[in-house]
Amino acid sequence: MFKHLTGSRDRTNAGSIRSVTPPPRYEDDLVSKSDSTVAESSNSHRPSRTIPPAASPVVMTWQPAPEEVREIETTPAVYFAPVIYLFKHTGPNSLLVTPPSSALDANRPLYHVSWYDDFLNIGNKITTIRRGGTSEGSYVGMFDLKGGKLRGVVRLGSRTRFLSDVITNIARWQFDPNSSNSPRFFWDHRQLKCSAGSGQGQLAKFIHVDDQVVHVEDFADGIEVQPAGQRQEMLDELILSLLIVMRQKIITTLLDTGSYA
Repeated sequence: MFKHLTGSRDRTNAGSIRSVTPPPRYEDDLVSKSDSTVAESSNSHRPSRTIPPAASPVVMTWQPAPEEVREIETTPAVYFAPVIYLFKHTGPNSLLVTPPSSALDANRPLYHVSWYDDFLNIGNKITTIRRGGTSEGSYVGMFDLKGGKLRGVVRLGSRTRFLSDVITNIARWQFDPNSSNSPRFFWDHRQLKCSAGSGQGQLAKFIHVDDQVVHVEDFADGIEVQPAGQRQEMLDELILSLLIVMRQKIITTLLDTGSYA
């Protein structure tokens, strides 16, 4: 037994004398192995770590949500003077409501108006208004006159009402008479002018295109709106009510001449 231990020590000593590079100390080797054993034991469930490749430059960009874009593009500016918003046809069943070419936001359509024929009522047009320059814009409202009958319907936002409850024979417009926040104004069917009430100032009027137009881009019918009517909530209802009044006027003319189908 003693010989075996002595022989083992001799071999170790002999190996140490012959070695050119001294081996690591026993204590260091023991600590290193102990640490690696603990690390391997605690991280045995983790995949082996590898050195990742050099990262490419990161370019950070931001794009607003579609709703934010829509809001930026379609919120009308409020001017301190009357503005003529133009009705520009873009197809056989659609038109845009745009600021004049001289406005800073001239290239930003405010409303997209489209209509289609009522399959069951020949001559009746069902009209929809949306924000922006396409049929994908936010919904504003619609109307279906049912051939000029008072029981036509008009929709603003998510609410639908009978036309006779919204606009009366004296052309008083108020979508929700039970709400103090619902705008009320009056349309003169003959002159196509709108006022806030008897003795009060004019809010808007329909403008027929004429030879006084300076810029060819502005050669279109329009609606002249005073500053009091340029807020989006008011302008929504001015545009909607004017289109209804115009259609009623056209239907009446066609009925009087026997031209309505």
